[in-house]
Amino acid sequence: MKKKHRKTSKEITQKDEKKGKAYKPIFRFVLLFIGLLILFAILFALTVENILSTPIIKLNIATTHLVGLVLNLLGMKTQVNETFLTLKNFSIEVIFECTGLYEIFIFLSAIFAYPANFKKKLLGALFGIPFILLINIFRMVFITAISNYRPDAFEFLHLYFWQVTLILIILCAWILWIEKIVKSE
Repeated sequence: MKKKHRKTSKEITQKDEKKGKAYKPIFRFVLLFIGLLILFAILFALTVENILSTPIIKLNIATTHLVGLVLNLLGMKTQVNETFLTLKNFSIEVIFECTGLYEIFIFLSAIFAYPANFKKKLLGALFGIPFILLINIFRMVFITAISNYRPDAFEFLHLYFWQVTLILIILCAWILWIEKIVKSE
């Protein structure tokens, strides 16, 4: 019969130290990610009324017109008036939260929290921002087109389906950036 080896306190401490070191980059990323999100929120809140009000209005109007253009190209007779879209059976106002800017804040926070050189982070931002804006236009076209035929579907599509879908798309874009840009060389 073999005698079991009992671990000494030194062996246990060394194992715990290795575990702690393994989790350190993850904790660093999470803290930096949350910190950047908070920073974006604070900067936005401090500048939205006085500095960013005109660009935000222009972004709302541009988003509305792009969605209206796509819907019209798809054959859905859509009237656009400033930030309002009107279809046969459905109308919607495009507010700031519909522009994709919050999603961009999340994506940028993830990129800048990740340990990579600045050039790769900048590359991720340059490709990620237009991608997120494009996905957002698609999201709005999808929601508006479906809601025109099924107005009762709006709440589910807007509050649940696309919230989860956007999170997954942002996560996939971030992972793609890590795999294709950060890990390249």
